[in-house]
Amino acid sequence: MLVAMDIRPDLMGDASTYMRIVGGFGFFQAISFTISAVLRAANKPNYAMQVTILVNILNVFGNYSLIFGHFGFPELGVEGAAISTSICRGVAMLLLFFTLFKRLIKKMPLAYFRPFPVQKLKSVLKIGIPSALEQLSYDASQVVIVYFINMLGNEVLTARVYVMNIVIIGYLFSLSIAQAASISTGNLIGAVKKQAAYLLSWYA
Repeated sequence: MLVAMDIRPDLMGDASTYMRIVGGFGFFQAISFTISAVLRAANKPNYAMQVTILVNILNVFGNYSLIFGHFGFPELGVEGAAISTSICRGVAMLLLFFTLFKRLIKKMPLAYFRPFPVQKLKSVLKIGIPSALEQLSYDASQVVIVYFINMLGNEVLTARVYVMNIVIIGYLFSLSIAQAASISTGNLIGAVKKQAAYLLSWYA
């Protein structure tokens, strides 16, 4: 993948190290996203937010410590950033699991899955797959864009990272409205208030 992205030889070592560590533990992030979505849908978005804030603070501290070798930690550079990121994602997953089963699901008997609710799974996938494809389309476009930007040099690629981090601050406000509307619309549909759900969606 990195070769296909035409990563320069001077960056290939760091890139492959980061990809191997962060990519290898990518399932931490996938599970965390799933649990966060469940918590938000259950009108408990604050729990996911609190875990995210805590873990991001830990991640900043971990990156600072392991990249530059402060507070008695070894100086590992890019590898340290990857290790810190992966550990923090694992911590986030565990905290979200704890929150899910402590605050929302007190118990989950295996009887719930006998027989396996195939029809419910189909209903979930009917909504989930188009949503996932939307994100996949966006991510694929970003990969192609980065491929072109990479041709212009490391400085330009770095500039894009900084700009994207600044732009996402404005994007977050739109995302918060979208997520709140999604939760509220789901509650209204569950309460069989379809007209209210329709109006809320248009308003959002």
